[in-house]
Amino acid sequence: MIPLKTNIHVQAPKGTTVELFALRKPFASLISSDRSTLDGTPSRVHSLPPLFSQSDNLARGRAAARRRRGDQSSPSVSTERSSIGKPNHSPQPSRVEPSNAILASVRSELDATRIELARCQSDSTKLAEKYRILERVLQDAKDALRSRDKQIEDLKRERDFAMADRRSRGPVRDFDRRPLMYDARRSSSTRSPSSRTAYDSDHDHDLDDLSLLKSASPYRSRRNKSLPPVPRTVTVPHDDGCPPPGLEVFLTKTDSWSGAQVIQAVQDLNSEILQLSAGATESITLQGRGKASLARMNQATKGVSSRLGAAFARLLASRDHSEEPALLQFGLQACVATCVTRLLNVFCVGLPLMPNELFLQLHTRMHAIEPQATSSRWRALTLAHLRALNPRLEEAAVQDLITQILRAWADILVLCGCAPSEVTLDALRPRFGTQTQRVVRSACALGRVLHEDIMSTNFEVILAEQGRPFNRSCMADAFGTFEESSSSVLCSTELGLRCSTKKNARAAADGLVEGSVDQMMLLLPKVILDGVADILDGKGASD
Repeated sequence: MIPLKTNIHVQAPKGTTVELFALRKPFASLISSDRSTLDGTPSRVHSLPPLFSQSDNLARGRAAARRRRGDQSSPSVSTERSSIGKPNHSPQPSRVEPSNAILASVRSELDATRIELARCQSDSTKLAEKYRILERVLQDAKDALRSRDKQIEDLKRERDFAMADRRSRGPVRDFDRRPLMYDARRSSSTRSPSSRTAYDSDHDHDLDDLSLLKSASPYRSRRNKSLPPVPRTVTVPHDDGCPPPGLEVFLTKTDSWSGAQVIQAVQDLNSEILQLSAGATESITLQGRGKASLARMNQATKGVSSRLGAAFARLLASRDHSEEPALLQFGLQACVATCVTRLLNVFCVGLPLMPNELFLQLHTRMHAIEPQATSSRWRALTLAHLRALNPRLEEAAVQDLITQILRAWADILVLCGCAPSEVTLDALRPRFGTQTQRVVRSACALGRVLHEDIMSTNFEVILAEQGRPFNRSCMADAFGTFEESSSSVLCSTELGLRCSTKKNARAAADGLVEGSVDQMMLLLPKVILDGVADILDGKGASD
């Protein structure tokens, strides 16, 4: 055999021998025959990765190159793909800060919300406080209602007891009706014509007399249906030391002020009146009477005469007050004292004249025939309810009294030589209105004390009457130099105080209360006598 010398260059593909055989499959038949003999063991060929041919590698390289060129031409697409492929490692976008206008609007809305919240909290606090107040008021109303119900039940029991006692005593006999008939006749006879009101007619009084006669008749007869029945007095027995229920408070004699305190209050009021008059006298300039017209002088003379008397008006108009203004001060002081006394002697300050007179007559009669505590308590309760119905009653009276005082001062100043243009009401009010109002309000406070806070006695503020002879027991001379028999009262400059107390009260046969009224002067009113001009002239001559 001739040996062949050949050079065979076999370029083995990259990979292992097993891969080469698996790729070229030189023993495909053997492998297939061996596969049947094996007991289902997986061959290694199937577990090896697939081998790609050179053409496949070339195709894959070209595709990769095309992808790289595409990525370079569209970086946004590559970025997008990279972000899709690696979402966890992509950088976060930067945060955009809001503008100043938006921040300012947000802050303003926040401040407005805070203010609204504070207001709501304040409103809720106020509502809660109102709720608590209303709860307290409701509780007080419930307590008052329970107390009133208890009083009603007590009154019902008393009424039942009185009716049972009335039925047990039997019919009223003739002599039980005689005191009632006597009292009715006496009350009708003592009723003066001036006490009748304008709307009362004679026919009404005839009917009243007829009803009294029929009610006093001892015989049973048919009563006119138009006339009301006369009630009979029912006496409920009580213990001697225990008054009827409900009368303890009404008949109390407890005083809020003592007699010494009342006297001091009147003296303080006199001091205020004196200071007001002295200050006004010092601040007024007298220029002579030639500037005042005759009509104005006549008007001033008439006004001063009606308030202080004709004698004092002539004395003021005839003297020169520029050197010695003492009479001018006495006149101003007497005007204020007179107006204050009228204010303190009415029943209710600010009430019209006719109702005031009616209430005053009622209280005078009640004080004469009833116990002291009954009349005093009735007056206090009536005044309290009158002020509750009209709270501004006293305020209107104060302003009216200030106007009256200043108008009286204007008349006195015109008589003493002041110019009429300087002493008008509009000119005097800014100068002396405040001081006069202080005096009037002090008088109103004193009136409330005298009429409502004192039950054991009646205090009266008094002045001496003009033209009355001087009496040292009931008045005091301001100078202290005249004899009682030779002088009369010219005017009163200071208030006095008198107390009237009902003593030895007892039940009379006619059902009324009898007793004596004890009067005592606690403070004497000071007066100016008609010889004051001689005193002033003599004092000037001695100086």
